[in-house]
Amino acid sequence: MGMPPGAVTVVVPAGRPALRVLRLVASDVGRSLDFGYDRIEDARLAVNEAATALLEDDGGVLTCRLGTAGRVLEVDLRADPAPAGWAEGEWVGSLGHLVLSRVAAALETGPGARIGFVIRP
Repeated sequence: MGMPPGAVTVVVPAGRPALRVLRLVASDVGRSLDFGYDRIEDARLAVNEAATALLEDDGGVLTCRLGTAGRVLEVDLRADPAPAGWAEGEWVGSLGHLVLSRVAAALETGPGARIGFVIRP
């Protein structure tokens, strides 16, 4: 997934209060793509699930890049530092992973606490 040059990048503290900010940004970017209500909600849900998987309340930051290519939303979330509880292999197959795999057209994870996905209209 290559991020378009006009991507929006949001860096927030890696804590639960920041999830609201990420959901709002995802909604706004979805609206800018003329997504319908259901797809905007899918984008919000997907960002929330991915951020929750990377969340650690002890510190660090979450970096969320939301790019648009045509009418496609590309999202890349990273935690820095990687949460102590993050284990990519353990997350795959979890409820959050299942939710993301249902709403996203493409889903990939990576080392260093990274989750990327695509939402199509």
